[in-house]
Amino acid sequence: MFWIGWAGDGGNPWRETVRATKQQQAVIDRTVGVGEILLVNSYAGAGKTTTLEMATRARPKSRFLYLCFNRDNAEKARRSFPDNCECRTAHSLAWRQVGRHHDKIAQLRPRTVMELFDLAAPYLAVYAINTLNAYLHSADAELGAEHLEVARNTPRAVRKSILDVAGKIWKRMRDPGDAELPISHDGYLKLWALESPAIDGYDVILLDEAQDTNPVTLKILLDQLERRAAGLILVGDTHQAIYSWRHAINAMESVRRRAAWRMSLSESFRFVPGIAMDASLLLNRLKGDPVSLVGRGSATRRARAYAVLARANASLIEAAFEKARDGMPIHFAATKEEDSWDPDIPYKFQITLDTHHLWRGRPDAVRDPYMKKFRSFGEIEEHARGEGGQGHGRDVELGLQAQLVKKHGHEVPKLLDLLRRQSVGPDAARLTFSTAHRAKGLEWDCVRLLDDFVNPADTELLDSLEPRVRDEEINILYVAMTRARLKLKYPAKLLDWLQAHGDSRRDTSHWFLSAGSATVAGKPAKKVERRVVGAGKARPGDLAGIAARVAALPLIKDSASLHPNLRDARRQYPRAYEPWSAEEDELLKTAREHTNDPVRLARVFGRNIGGLTRRLDELGLD
Repeated sequence: MFWIGWAGDGGNPWRETVRATKQQQAVIDRTVGVGEILLVNSYAGAGKTTTLEMATRARPKSRFLYLCFNRDNAEKARRSFPDNCECRTAHSLAWRQVGRHHDKIAQLRPRTVMELFDLAAPYLAVYAINTLNAYLHSADAELGAEHLEVARNTPRAVRKSILDVAGKIWKRMRDPGDAELPISHDGYLKLWALESPAIDGYDVILLDEAQDTNPVTLKILLDQLERRAAGLILVGDTHQAIYSWRHAINAMESVRRRAAWRMSLSESFRFVPGIAMDASLLLNRLKGDPVSLVGRGSATRRARAYAVLARANASLIEAAFEKARDGMPIHFAATKEEDSWDPDIPYKFQITLDTHHLWRGRPDAVRDPYMKKFRSFGEIEEHARGEGGQGHGRDVELGLQAQLVKKHGHEVPKLLDLLRRQSVGPDAARLTFSTAHRAKGLEWDCVRLLDDFVNPADTELLDSLEPRVRDEEINILYVAMTRARLKLKYPAKLLDWLQAHGDSRRDTSHWFLSAGSATVAGKPAKKVERRVVGAGKARPGDLAGIAARVAALPLIKDSASLHPNLRDARRQYPRAYEPWSAEEDELLKTAREHTNDPVRLARVFGRNIGGLTRRLDELGLD
């Protein structure tokens, strides 16, 4: 069926005609009655918001309420959804009933809490604010010890004190006449939730991005079902749940058993088939989801937008240093024009600076309230390693910050200033930098992933993580992979894993190969040259002869001594995970004179492409 859309409110014709897929049509045709729940698991780029828009247009006599995460998304939705659908955020509903009665609305600042409650250290104020926020995001009616957000080794007396301060903050925050202590946006949302509000006037409520929902918001919606006020459609991607650190929960899993229907959208209009294949492999192997994503993105579009994605701020800053030094204009995702595209606050440059201050032995120069808890650089390193050096409660991000500071030393402040000077808007930049979290909802033609994401081959690490943490780390990698439309450049270990577990016939043209198609960040990728270099001197049998000599080399690492996952790789790549010998290096140099095609070279040397291209880099042959 064809659906004619709209360019904005008022019934103007759409810019294009959209055809619903069979999966989308099944969602559109499903009638959700009062008190019923429909779950739609929409994988990356599968058009979940468009599907909801189509569903509202299919029932012009029904009244819909579309709830999304932030004001920008709500404004965008208002321009495309029909008049029978009201587009809001949960906070805007709460403000209309509760928030507008408070004169002062703002996020709590540690300094304010320190002064009002006479706290001795800034980090105690941070703990108190974090504890209160944990309660505000929860579905609980009362603040209690289960909401404490403190370090594991915090003494019992300090815990009790922090909980007491959090309670006092909440008591004063609820008072509209308190001129000294503002109420936060999450504060008035909680107050509204405690009133057991009725959301009347709608037949169906639509919740977008349901995989990352605050428990308090979910409770408000489920209360409407109990009141039999409306039906509920939850849409999201369960594998994009990456905000548990902000107390978000996967609402789709929470109400799974209560749902009358569960549907999926697995045809992605964003990316090409190769990326769909890799994302499917990740979910199949590590999440137990048997999905086979279909990539319907255009492979013929010209690559224009390039991005580098990282798991952690520190890794991203390190990668950006290199390009900024070369004078490249760069953009940081989520920065704003009104802030002159300054990445300082969104990417927490102050944490890097404070780590540098402690490295210099200047704790008095530290400004971030949380960082003030550390008295020396050694304490940062100890905290990053985790309790007792065993990794329990380790802080990977802070550890990367410490490594960054040790590497660049006294140059850190100058380099951060350079990043701020070189940062421009997205249209003026040649390359965008972003963490996976800030990249959510965004997409680029070509994406390079840094090597700080979880390594799927590191089964020991994955098994050591709590199930929730493990799943979220895999989700973060999935989010990063699915930001690309055309091409992905993987870190070597991830590329090895994909090659070891995927189809050996996979089309590698969607990769940024390190040899032959290495992309200069911000410039169009060069086409992989599948030709013989110096063909006038080479004979067809030369590579075959090198392959025979490689096959005759003894293996230092016997297959029986390898981990089972690595043994599986050996079935496809006979010399996978084998140290390179001096003789093999010489053969590689000779083979490189005959061809620069990494696929052919990998076949000759019995290696996967990741291992082969990494060795070329090490030998300076790339």
